[in-house]
Amino acid sequence: MNLTEANLRILVFIKAFWLKNYCSPTLREIVAGLDHISSISVASYHANRLRDLGFLKETPKYTSRALIPTDMVIVFSGGV
Repeated sequence: MNLTEANLRILVFIKAFWLKNYCSPTLREIVAGLDHISSISVASYHANRLRDLGFLKETPKYTSRALIPTDMVIVFSGGV
């Protein structure tokens, strides 16, 4: 599991964004939120690498917020 510094910064950003907003950031939000990421293609490359390494997983339905941290527990309760 060879994470680069950029991978780690993006992973930390995604987790912090998730905890604050209860959803993952879009690639545009990653670029806007991190100074060292210069383009959407760079953010996409690192996000895909994190997915391939098992740190992120895709949601069943494709959206712009499709990647979520694998260690975040999602609990939905039905309204009673």
